[in-house]
Amino acid sequence: MISSNKFWGSVFIVGIFTLFTLLYAYFSTSYDKTEASTVQKNSNGNVIVVIDDKAFKPQVAKIAIGTTVEWINKGSDGHRITFGLNATLENLSNVDQVLNSGETLTFKFETPGSFNYYDKNFGLTGVVEVK
Repeated sequence: MISSNKFWGSVFIVGIFTLFTLLYAYFSTSYDKTEASTVQKNSNGNVIVVIDDKAFKPQVAKIAIGTTVEWINKGSDGHRITFGLNATLENLSNVDQVLNSGETLTFKFETPGSFNYYDKNFGLTGVVEVK
């Protein structure tokens, strides 16, 4: 027979474990929904990354294989976009392009991975995560 103290101790531990599991699931799901809602698409179905003079928006674009990303410079300054590690996987190592205000750059991602890019002029950073 289980003593009353051991029983309630076990119930307490199971309750705490359940609470933390539910909180983790809630906040993980909320983060994913927020991240997904920040990704915009244009009429061609391209994922849009807006460049203003302070940031890439969204800074992290999570996309599926075969998706095209379009960077649009909506800032007043020219931004020099360059890709870092993993660039050779997608043949991005030759991308080193200045986008003046209103100009765009598009690229279709065919390989899964995490592709870091940055603005050589202002030090802005971004990531395209392809799954």
